[in-house]
Amino acid sequence: MRSAPDGRDRRSRLVAMTQEGRATWEQGAQAKIEDYYARALEGFSVGDQVHALHYLLKLPDNMQRIDAGGGWAGLRFRPRRPSRARPRTAAAGPAWRRPRPRRP
Repeated sequence: MRSAPDGRDRRSRLVAMTQEGRATWEQGAQAKIEDYYARALEGFSVGDQVHALHYLLKLPDNMQRIDAGGGWAGLRFRPRRPSRARPRTAAAGPAWRRPRPRRP
């Protein structure tokens, strides 16, 4: 990376990638990132990927709508219903010590 003063605004700097940096990106980093995402999406069908992308792109739109409507002030909070789960006993130990049930 190299940086230089911005001629139009003394408060900022112009940053650019060097030839060496571009070679590192193209030959090493980019391939590793692509491999990482390919492995993370293993087992996802094309349809699964399309649906996931759809919902991830929809999320910022919903957040902007909430913010435009006053953000947190526009949200109404409801009190939580009492839990119907059995109360934990001291004999069972703290939740972080209990073994998790195994998935089939």
